[in-house]
Amino acid sequence: MSNNENNFGNEIGRVLWFDQKKGFGFIQLITPSSDNINSEVFFHYSAINSVNTFKKVYPGEYVSFTLVDSGDRSKCDNITGLYGNPLLIDNDTYIIKVIKKKRVTGGDQEEGGQEEGDGDGGDGGDEEDVLN
Repeated sequence: MSNNENNFGNEIGRVLWFDQKKGFGFIQLITPSSDNINSEVFFHYSAINSVNTFKKVYPGEYVSFTLVDSGDRSKCDNITGLYGNPLLIDNDTYIIKVIKKKRVTGGDQEEGGQEEGDGDGGDGGDEEDVLN
């Protein structure tokens, strides 16, 4: 089926971060056959191919994309869920919420660690249900 070939890009990556306010972020290229494996590639929110009008990707989300040359550096285009599947933002059943982990510094875990009930952002449900 040649129609499916154009639905998603030929590169695979993992979202490192995305700043909603500034509208850009970086994806780590993880395609095994790529010459640029493990490189960090810039993307603009306009490259996100989402059903939802609110274009967003989450840190750690695996995506497919097309790598295009943009003058002095490469950038991502046509960002979709892995192999053309929906992005997490397009999930009809769940709302995804990402909370950055607190760093533990030194030997004192009480100061930098998470306290009971802190950081899960959930409603008491199983964590597995959030991503299924």
